[in-house]
Amino acid sequence: ERGLEQAERAYDIRPDDLQSINDLVVTLFNLGRVEESLGWAKRAIKLGPEGARTNVMVANCYEKLHRIDEALEANALAQAANPGVKYLEFQQAKLLARKGENEQARDILSKVSREAGQDADLKKKILSELGRVLDKLGQYDEAYRAFAQSGIEASRDPAVKKFKLDYRPGLINAYIEGLTAERLGKWKPEDL
Repeated sequence: ERGLEQAERAYDIRPDDLQSINDLVVTLFNLGRVEESLGWAKRAIKLGPEGARTNVMVANCYEKLHRIDEALEANALAQAANPGVKYLEFQQAKLLARKGENEQARDILSKVSREAGQDADLKKKILSELGRVLDKLGQYDEAYRAFAQSGIEASRDPAVKKFKLDYRPGLINAYIEGLTAERLGKWKPEDL
């Protein structure tokens, strides 16, 4: 809620500023106030070419409201304003899959998954969605490969690597610190 107060204050100071409106859009969306977010996003779009990039949020809002056809339209406008953005192709495929157009979703996801230049997180999401779509189509071996590749991509994420490095020694140290002579004396093989 505090973030919303700040976004509203920024808007009060600069009501025609695209950034202040976009801050309201994102904040309201993240608070689950999707209808309000959608209204502000539509307002941002009216501000001109730069506002057209807000169609990404319009598509997100429509998807959250289960208005898939409108989400697809907004996503198409976002793609026109932001050509070559792989996330938007991923979003298009995800929306098509929600409509049951799994073959078309598969084709888009297959194409995008083979393209270079994506960060590990997006690639993981693309492959995971591809796995779900392939599973729906009954292409189980291909789905398994997509899910396995998604896991490989997830393991490349620096945050995951750092977590593994931080977590294991911490777990081992906590276990060792918990060992006392009293606990060792009470241990029995059936405790395993």
